[in-house]
Amino acid sequence: MHRTYLVRHMKKHNKPCRVCNTIFTNTRDRIAHEKNCRRPTTSTEDGPPEFTPSRSALCGLFTEYCLKADQDPDYSTALQKSLVSVGRLLKQLANQHLSFKYYIDFEAVMRKILTGFEDEFEFKTKSTLFLLDNAVETALEQCQMKIEETIDEFIRNGSGWTFVNFTNICVHVTSYRI
Repeated sequence: MHRTYLVRHMKKHNKPCRVCNTIFTNTRDRIAHEKNCRRPTTSTEDGPPEFTPSRSALCGLFTEYCLKADQDPDYSTALQKSLVSVGRLLKQLANQHLSFKYYIDFEAVMRKILTGFEDEFEFKTKSTLFLLDNAVETALEQCQMKIEETIDEFIRNGSGWTFVNFTNICVHVTSYRI
């Protein structure tokens, strides 16, 4: 009985570092540790950044980067090719910010099978906290799985819609303080 209370207490009050998983007893200590735990980000590139924001709000707190999408008619292939430039953008942002939150908005043209009517739809990833620059590949794999599942479900339940191509990719970013 005593052990159950102890386990419940540890789950409730132990707070692991989101970078290295070191356990802390309070949030204040964990936050102070996370600020020092982050590896210093240094830019390895000389010259201007490859990507510039399309729009920003609140003095640059929220920014949007619009990228050209691959025009392949197979959404899985187009998604995989388009995520290469998204990966370069995330690496650039990791050099600029200690941490940030982002979500990706894929704009796709879909066509009705019977009528040939085309319309544009948006498929979004979930908001993701980005802490380590070596997590880019993992983040992109999760993004690809989420978008493919969403498009599959839309086609399956969408009353005759088929995928034509992606038109645009927008990456929405906000700085995140830890």
